[in-house]
Amino acid sequence: PEWVYTAVRTGITGTHTTLTPEIENFLARINSRTKVLAGFGIDSPGQIQALAGKVHAPVVGSAFVRKITSIWQKKDLSETDKQKELVFQLQAQVRELTGADAVFS
Repeated sequence: PEWVYTAVRTGITGTHTTLTPEIENFLARINSRTKVLAGFGIDSPGQIQALAGKVHAPVVGSAFVRKITSIWQKKDLSETDKQKELVFQLQAQVRELTGADAVFS
């Protein structure tokens, strides 16, 4: 296949992930054969930086779901204000996550 998605942790999603030497070795092996997207517990600039050079692109999901949930549970905001806040907060989170000096191909 041209692209492969792989999880970089075992267990459940939504939990912070640390890249182990075993995962780094696995990524090196498959990265030599195909383009790799990696995720599952990726939620910080440091993790994205750690993936730089090891994968073609990181995949962030749970961090966004947590942000969406926290905004949608706010009782003091109207639906319209929740939507505006959601856009603002997700844009900020993307800027934070991509602010790392990571280089992906």
